[in-house]
Amino acid sequence: MKTYRNRADILMWICLILFIGNGVSAPIIASAEPDESSKVTLTWDELQDLLDINRDDVRLTWEEFQQLLKQTGDDVQINYSVKNGFVILPREQFRQLLERMKPPPQAVPKSPADYIVTKAEYKGKMEANNTDFTAIFYFEIFEKEGGGYQQIPFLPAGAALAEVTLNGSTALVTEKGNWYQLTTSEVGKHRLEARFFAPSDLNKGPKIFELSIIKTAVTLFELSIPLETIELEIANAREIEVIPGNGQTDIKAILPSTNSISVIAHRKYKPIVEDGQDSSDVEEKIPSKIYVETFNLLSIEEDALRINSRIKLNVLQNSIPYVDTQVPTGYSILYVKQKNGQEIRDWQTSETDSGTVLRIPFDTPLKGNAVVHIIAERLFEKEKIECNFPGFEVIKAIRETGYIGAEKKSAAQATPTKIDQLDRIDIKELPFELINMSKRPLLFGFRYLRHPFNLELSIARHDELPTISSVIDMGSVITVVLEDGKLLTKVVYTVRNTWKQFLELQLPYDSEIWTVYVNGKRENASKNEEGTVMIPLARSDMDGDVLNSFTVNLMYYNKGNPFSFIGTRKVDFPLADIMISKMLWSVYLPQDYRYLHFAGDVEKEKMAGTMNLLMGKKRNFDLDMVSTYREAAQSLEKVGGNRHQTQSEDHAYSLSFSSFKNNAINKSDMAAQLNNEADLDQMIQTEQHKGLGQPGSAGEFMKIEMPTSGQLYRFNKTVIESEPITLTVRFSAPWTIIIVEIVIIFIILLALFFSRRIIFLIVGTIYGWVASWESFWNFVGAKSGMRTCLFVGMIIMLYISKLLFFILFILFLTACFRPGWLLPKQKELELDVNQEPVSDVQNVQEEEI
Repeated sequence: MKTYRNRADILMWICLILFIGNGVSAPIIASAEPDESSKVTLTWDELQDLLDINRDDVRLTWEEFQQLLKQTGDDVQINYSVKNGFVILPREQFRQLLERMKPPPQAVPKSPADYIVTKAEYKGKMEANNTDFTAIFYFEIFEKEGGGYQQIPFLPAGAALAEVTLNGSTALVTEKGNWYQLTTSEVGKHRLEARFFAPSDLNKGPKIFELSIIKTAVTLFELSIPLETIELEIANAREIEVIPGNGQTDIKAILPSTNSISVIAHRKYKPIVEDGQDSSDVEEKIPSKIYVETFNLLSIEEDALRINSRIKLNVLQNSIPYVDTQVPTGYSILYVKQKNGQEIRDWQTSETDSGTVLRIPFDTPLKGNAVVHIIAERLFEKEKIECNFPGFEVIKAIRETGYIGAEKKSAAQATPTKIDQLDRIDIKELPFELINMSKRPLLFGFRYLRHPFNLELSIARHDELPTISSVIDMGSVITVVLEDGKLLTKVVYTVRNTWKQFLELQLPYDSEIWTVYVNGKRENASKNEEGTVMIPLARSDMDGDVLNSFTVNLMYYNKGNPFSFIGTRKVDFPLADIMISKMLWSVYLPQDYRYLHFAGDVEKEKMAGTMNLLMGKKRNFDLDMVSTYREAAQSLEKVGGNRHQTQSEDHAYSLSFSSFKNNAINKSDMAAQLNNEADLDQMIQTEQHKGLGQPGSAGEFMKIEMPTSGQLYRFNKTVIESEPITLTVRFSAPWTIIIVEIVIIFIILLALFFSRRIIFLIVGTIYGWVASWESFWNFVGAKSGMRTCLFVGMIIMLYISKLLFFILFILFLTACFRPGWLLPKQKELELDVNQEPVSDVQNVQEEEI
């Protein structure tokens, strides 16, 4: 099979070469004869080497390899190797993986809710004391885990139900929480129709009808009122159509998502038309009725009190070309806007006997509803001032109510000192329309029912303390210490920056920058007069209120003294001028040395503890373990998502994970550190290739090969703020440790020899003391005594060692059921009680006979 495949590949390559040769040489032959000197002759072996036809393996990047594994499953056993940053697979195994490939699983979208009411239609006919309504609800019920019934509220319990049908059949309706609820177990799209009566009163005004409803995306409302000479409005309606005639008025409206419907009616004023008088002239003399509701947001800024007043106008009976408002004394108008945010430019102020008046014109005479925004400010002249706010009063308004809320945008402190004709209310009682005007929490709230009112504030300004504008959330550092003294350090900073232009770094003496990447783009570092390395920073993007982070990647190297057979080595952490919240520092050391102690103002992992090092514990790392570290990083990410680990993932996890006593490192940071360690060799090779041909780059002349094996230890520290960090490593060659151990053993034996008399005396004393407790040992050697001692030992070991507790528990059970297994066997002399003892004389006579 393999020979057949190779022959088919060879035939394909020959056809491809002939096709290309014909396509390229045809126009040349048409124009000129071929030159014999331009021909190239290759043997078959040379052609095979050129096309790499007989290659039995496939080279993939790590990303391609991971994508292939995702589509073949995790249970596939794969034998692969990593070379020069590429994954090498046997061609036969690559073919098997291709056969097992399956499309990536399509995620099943999760339902957004148990049900969704998409549309509601309300059609009613108003009588004197009630309104006959027919409501139609369109909704969809999603399948619920475990099945069961859904309860969907649709009308308030204050309505009187006459009939309710679901998809044309009688519906099951219950009452719960002051709402009528539909109870059903069916899923899918449904249509619910309900006929009910709601209370209304035509004699009261101006609000003649109000109904609580459920929020829906589409809400349509129709109502017939048995009055013709009225003006109608519906709160929050986006589109209203009023059709008077035949002694009644029909109104149709489209409402946004709201939880209530309110209908307000005003009876029209009918002027008396005298004989010979034009009715249009009388219409002009009808006075307008202006109703106003104002929402005032007071923003306490560093040097001014800024006012944002949202004035909602409702003009009845006649239209008005403009509206006049009284401006509070000491306030300057900045601009006036319409409801849609478009600025009104034709506004003007004038001085009158009562003060400054602001006139706001309309493009067309206004009749009905309108909203205008007035933005004004009052400057502070002193450090502590007293200022008042009497509000913007709409002149000629019949009724004006409103609310006041205050927010703080600076270090200034505002305290209400005098309140006149205002009711202080809780912030939660303020309308959402006013609360949504501010992105900050409000300080206090007031309500007023009429003008005039007055609010006096005492405002004191304080000096603001500088805050941290830039921070390094995570510093991931990897230092490779070579046996000849060179140090290569890779730094990955996760930075959030608002305005800082440069990251200033103090690197070890005689350090050379190799590469610098900021937010994925290659940058050039510089030095100032003091020798500090300056790395240009990007600005973090805002995602809502969250400041996004970016990475700063840096690689540098410096020289040092070669390792001797015994000594110490100091490794410096790069010192940044930005506070580092936490850091992980991996130090890669030569393999052929014993490391006795790590010292420095960092926390070392438990494996790097002095006792563990003296006992011979270490973490080996070589290039063949890159895949293991990647598996460990993936297992950490999966465990963070509560996924069960496989046996191979557990093994990789135990080999690579670091645990610290004080500063716990979360799994995502450890996974990122493992990936950085695994990518170091590939990054070095990539940058060495990129460095070629770039004048002045370190990669142009520096060639560093990662050692094939070494020892890897990790260190941790939190909250680093411009403080130097140095790690001191004490090491020695293995043969020096052996010599020291032999010398120690010899000294111990020599001390024992010269102290033998004292030792014998001590042993004899101990033996005599033990012998004096003969009754105790006899008690322990008995069955009951042995069980008692084992039980007491179990109680003690329960709080000391679980392993010893388990061993004593097994021994206790054995002593209870098989005590003979634990007690020593004794030879007993059995005597026959019926046999008389033989005397010595009889023994002598028997011997003579």
